[in-house]
Amino acid sequence: MSWIDCTQVVDTLMPQPAGVPEFSLRGVRTFVDHGMSMQQLCLLSHHGTHVDAPLHFFPDGQAIADVPLNVLCGDGVVIGFDGASLTPVTGDDLRRHAHLIRPGDRVLIRTGWSEHYGRPSYWDSPYLTGEAAEYLVSLGISLLGIDTVSPDAPPYQGRAASFDYPVHRVLLGAGIPIVENLRLDRASDFRCAVMALPIPVRDGDGAPARVLVRPHGT
Repeated sequence: MSWIDCTQVVDTLMPQPAGVPEFSLRGVRTFVDHGMSMQQLCLLSHHGTHVDAPLHFFPDGQAIADVPLNVLCGDGVVIGFDGASLTPVTGDDLRRHAHLIRPGDRVLIRTGWSEHYGRPSYWDSPYLTGEAAEYLVSLGISLLGIDTVSPDAPPYQGRAASFDYPVHRVLLGAGIPIVENLRLDRASDFRCAVMALPIPVRDGDGAPARVLVRPHGT
């Protein structure tokens, strides 16, 4: 099997956080007037498939351009929780898959929620508990990816006013980047090579990324 693209296409179907500028793409050069095409792309550092850097939550955290390639790329594993619906993924759930996870792995969690991508229902997604994040840190993983808008409880899950994004804070606080809005419908449970390549934005708190996996032995 060749490389599998786990990246959502950059378009108007991307989940749009409330209160921030919307994605836009417009032509600034045309074949008719200029003999070539050129477009202006306006998007958030956290639109679509993207990587969160520690700077996203910590003022002194690592910026996206400074995250080493050997953190973003290397061995990993896809772990599926299909059928979990809106049930959070707990530490005990992950412990049942611990035999698949090795120190330094890039762990990609497939909830099956990418089938809702582009619909309002995508926002009301499965998520990880803070204790699950702490367990992943204890395993020494390098990166976490998920096929939802966030590994934290989404807004529709009854966040309290004091909600503090525990999964983001635990993982990013440990220097572990987070990849969100993955497309993992073509990725079964397997060990694999992972390439998560964000745009190296200087002083960026995150950036859109192309994310690829290739099963080992292919």
